[in-house]
Amino acid sequence: MTNMKKWVLLLLSLVCFTITYAQRDGLFYLDKEYNEDPFDDYTYSFFGANYLSNNVYLGRRDTARLPYFTPYIGYQMHNGLYGKASASYSPVKHFGRFDLFTLELGYDRTFGKHILTGISVEKYFYYKKSPGIKSSIKDNITLYCLYKNEKIEPQLIFAVNQNKSNDYVVGFSLDHNIRLRDNTLNIYPTATFYYGSRHYFDDYYLNNLKRKDSTLTDREVVQNAGNYKPLNVEISARTTFRTPEWLFTLTPSYSVPISAATIKLPGRVATEKLKSSFYITLDVCYRHERK
Repeated sequence: MTNMKKWVLLLLSLVCFTITYAQRDGLFYLDKEYNEDPFDDYTYSFFGANYLSNNVYLGRRDTARLPYFTPYIGYQMHNGLYGKASASYSPVKHFGRFDLFTLELGYDRTFGKHILTGISVEKYFYYKKSPGIKSSIKDNITLYCLYKNEKIEPQLIFAVNQNKSNDYVVGFSLDHNIRLRDNTLNIYPTATFYYGSRHYFDDYYLNNLKRKDSTLTDREVVQNAGNYKPLNVEISARTTFRTPEWLFTLTPSYSVPISAATIKLPGRVATEKLKSSFYITLDVCYRHERK
């Protein structure tokens, strides 16, 4: 049984157990002062579109800017189970095409008045010649645990990327919720640190080299890609604005890569040039409650 199937079975088992065990109807049972969005307690369908100004992952990116326009559709149940499908189009000159299709299944749950947890499983379908930094990743499993409160909210993240060799990444973030306009406008200044392995980065370089020289065989390009290193620090300020059924989200982010990789290129060995990245995500989502 593949790792992906094991995680899907685990997710479904957790969902069935928690639904059976639950004594209340809604997903979020936090104190009302911590519950920003009334849709957290609803079952609803949703659709929307997302614009990403540059595809940056753990501080790394392609040599050329790779923006994405991503329409999506999904369904969220009040018990925390949700599903989502999306298609990412890149409007880059001489490339412009759908570069990625994604299927996602997840489950969110609260425990007590402050603890918010969740698990998600994503399946990626990349264009075979995609220039995306994540294009070698086939599946992703992410777990998180967030402590909600009025001051500083810590969050722990654990992710597994399935490549030719799996990557394991741990993240730790701190944020604060600034509430404005009767809690319909929320700003979340956030700082996040990531630590993990870099097999995905090794596969990215190898795939690029194979496009230039099809005679190349599989080999290690990024030295010691399986070693665990600090990966990046990211500063962001996610801003959300709610109307009764619409949710608008703007997230400016600044990512600083750490731990320059040693890269074995044909005929020479190079050190990765670390460059910080600023990028923006804009999301518009319509949600319709299911009675």
